[in-house]
Amino acid sequence: MGTRTIALEYKDCDGTVHDNYVGWNSRLYIIMAEVAETTGSATCESQTAFNIQQFAAVSHTETRDENIHSTSHYVKRAADTALRVRWSGNLYGEGNYKCGRWYFKFNGVECSNPGPLEWVMYVNGGHVPQVKRGVAFNGICEGIGSGAIVITLHVGNCTSSGHPPFDAQTGWKTTTHLIVEETRLGQDISAVLAADGTTVRLPFYNRVQGYWANLYDNADTGVIQSMTYNKKSNSSGIHVIWSVNVRNHLDDTCAKWSVTFNGTQCSNPGSIEHIIYTHDFDTGTYVNWHVPGIVDGMCFGIGRGDVIIALVVGACSSHTGYDAFTGWRSGTFLMVEEVFLGA
Repeated sequence: MGTRTIALEYKDCDGTVHDNYVGWNSRLYIIMAEVAETTGSATCESQTAFNIQQFAAVSHTETRDENIHSTSHYVKRAADTALRVRWSGNLYGEGNYKCGRWYFKFNGVECSNPGPLEWVMYVNGGHVPQVKRGVAFNGICEGIGSGAIVITLHVGNCTSSGHPPFDAQTGWKTTTHLIVEETRLGQDISAVLAADGTTVRLPFYNRVQGYWANLYDNADTGVIQSMTYNKKSNSSGIHVIWSVNVRNHLDDTCAKWSVTFNGTQCSNPGSIEHIIYTHDFDTGTYVNWHVPGIVDGMCFGIGRGDVIIALVVGACSSHTGYDAFTGWRSGTFLMVEEVFLGA
């Protein structure tokens, strides 16, 4: 316990500092939470999330042909909960007109409710057609019973694309993190009684998920998808995470994906957004890379009641003339929950 200073640092892979950027043309969010891994047997009926486990490893491998990149063992306590999976790491793909797919299996079976927990990366164009990218993913799988669960991450071919796979690499020069938790969607309990009879505010509740299996949208402006969310409290904020495949095609241009609430960008603390700027410094050729993206942030000052939460695509504040694409050949996940800061 006590005060801690948490810093985001950037260096080249060899440890030196060169011409790097953080937060260019977009807003940066840092969300911090105090978390304890919760081993045991309690099913925590009042909790939106519990039984949190983290699996972290330095594992740089070249994996393809539907083979397993990593295996994690998790014991699910309750039969009526879903599993939330968060993954972050580095992906590498090389070659033109090639595509790779990363996906999870639970006891040897892909998720079917609501759909596969997956992301894809397609590489085409650029002076050197290879992509090394840090990637984050968030998704929830329902319908998994209690007991021992073997969670495996596989790498293979993109489904129904016709594109050959590249020699995909996972975990290049980074530690890979997998966080798994049990969650009850739609849980409306926002506070509980402590042993001494006092009321304890829960940090988050009213979690729901949206899912689109076949999002394939080449719009450059406007709403891509939306969901109506019933907010319970006037004093809470809304935490939104979109996991979605994105692309910007033309050279020296920039596209932006952002979240609106009832048609308006967040103003407290600010807009929730994700941008892609593409430019081949050597030849100025087009770059057609479909890559996993995540739009993640919190918004406050929104009253209770129905809120339309939308993913919107548009122009950056500079470098116009973009060619955006959203949702290419993979599932799109949206998670929404109410949060209380400092709870």
